[in-house]
Amino acid sequence: DGLSYENMHGYAVGVFGTVDMPATPIYIDDVALYGVAPERPVEIQVLETAYFPREGARANIRLKLNKPADSPVTVQVNTVQGTAVAGEDFTMPSNTATFEPGSTTASVQINIVDDDLVEGTERTLIVLSQPEGAILNVNSRAILTIRDNETAVENVLESFNELPPFALPDGVTMNIQTVTTEDDLALPDQPSQATILQVTHDAPATLQRTFGIPQDWTAYEGLSLWYYGTGSGESVTVQLADNRATTTAVVDPAEWDLIWSDEFDGAVGTRPNPGIWQPEIGDGLMNGIPGWGNGELEYYTDSPENASMDGEGNLVITAVAQDTETTDLTCWYGPCEYTSARLITLGNAEFEYGRIEARLKLPEGQGIWPAFWMLGTNINEVGWPQSGEIDIMENIGREPSTYHGTIHGPGYSGGQGIGAGYDLPEGTVADDFHVVQIEWRPDSIKWYVDDELFHSVTADEIPAGTEWVYNHPFFIIMNLAVGGNWPGLPDETTTFPQSMTVDYVRVYGAPESAEQFETTFVDDFNGWQKISLPFAEFARSADQPEEALDDGLTLSEVWGYQLILPQTEEGTTYLESLHFE
Repeated sequence: DGLSYENMHGYAVGVFGTVDMPATPIYIDDVALYGVAPERPVEIQVLETAYFPREGARANIRLKLNKPADSPVTVQVNTVQGTAVAGEDFTMPSNTATFEPGSTTASVQINIVDDDLVEGTERTLIVLSQPEGAILNVNSRAILTIRDNETAVENVLESFNELPPFALPDGVTMNIQTVTTEDDLALPDQPSQATILQVTHDAPATLQRTFGIPQDWTAYEGLSLWYYGTGSGESVTVQLADNRATTTAVVDPAEWDLIWSDEFDGAVGTRPNPGIWQPEIGDGLMNGIPGWGNGELEYYTDSPENASMDGEGNLVITAVAQDTETTDLTCWYGPCEYTSARLITLGNAEFEYGRIEARLKLPEGQGIWPAFWMLGTNINEVGWPQSGEIDIMENIGREPSTYHGTIHGPGYSGGQGIGAGYDLPEGTVADDFHVVQIEWRPDSIKWYVDDELFHSVTADEIPAGTEWVYNHPFFIIMNLAVGGNWPGLPDETTTFPQSMTVDYVRVYGAPESAEQFETTFVDDFNGWQKISLPFAEFARSADQPEEALDDGLTLSEVWGYQLILPQTEEGTTYLESLHFE
């Protein structure tokens, strides 16, 4: 578009020489612009880019001008999507900051709510917008991190502060409900607030949790939970899966079974299961990587507009163009031009080895970047790329018929990732659905499209002196990015909205071989009652997997558990916290 001089990002000074010339010093001094510069506009920015108040405290968000103004300057101070929620976790008496004439400082106050919930660290993004009498400086955002002042309850298995990652049969839904001491559902001796799990079902409900890696429960004597009784006289069953006879790592792939899936059969407009798929919000700033580390343009939301079911058995992730004149969303480069969705299963569905696959129909267009991939569950401890990254599928819009499969690890990440491409024999990735998958075993990963092998890597094939970082649990990510260093920017040929349609995500592994143990209690009471379930009372279940061991309840490798609720007709069950005893 020509040399406009409006957005200069740098300059260079070059010198000329040849290999046979003697070394000649070149001196440079006093690099300066010349001419008459326009008067600098008045700019507003945040004075600090991070705040860390505790619950019950107050955050004073300080703003400054680069120079005094002759008339009042105002700016709106808003918060956008994050794990901290306005009205629940914090309040703002006013979201307008005013600079009086001649003054260069102003502030707004954020009051942090002091509740009784154990919530851990929560964050939101503070964004300046709608300036009057000035313009916004590039430093117009800050991160607000709320530090919880409640001590986490020891030995908690599930707290139900948020939806647990239970696998649910058809006809069963879950909801987290906050109750106060004045509510009919208040627990005995609860603090001012508590959260409970509401399970609504029209058939017997099984709430199942499977662990990606086994847990050691040998330090505990049993489990306990609060159960809201209805006096039905029915039994509630609690089952444990203990000590598998075989694991995916040692079973031949030809013998793998379907062990987990999401078929996305929800009603039109509903979000994907929040107990499994957690949305990551923003442009990467709250993760410490603005532009998600790749110069991407999208702002990820948790809106159904960007990720929801289509009512026909598919999840649709959609990138939507925004009106930069009216949007309240600010990205690393200015008003956000696009929104989209990025969904992760960290802490909810984690896997170590197996066949991981999805049936996808991809979007098209220059600058569009859909991906189905995985990161190591240890990423928060060791960082990237030490955690390992397995890209099961990526596509960039300028390659409408090509899928890419890649791994990234320490010493071979980013542009040095080890990967390969697969070109469809006919058509494009947007024409129809295709199945993308990996076959993942210790020291080996293979990539397939529609069962056609196109790439494989083993631990012996990575660069010398580097590390194979894929023999541990990973979680799944699905996202639709716009722009970025690899695909480049959208151009005049790119249309919006663009959508990635996901028919299913499935994971195959070793057939279930864990030994099953169970105990029951009877709903013969009304209202809340604490139920204690000593492990000594768990007996071997009548139905066992064919290869299950018969070595008793060792508790050294617990692979999961399930609650079997008794109602045989439409009903609602309330639970509060699962604890170890």
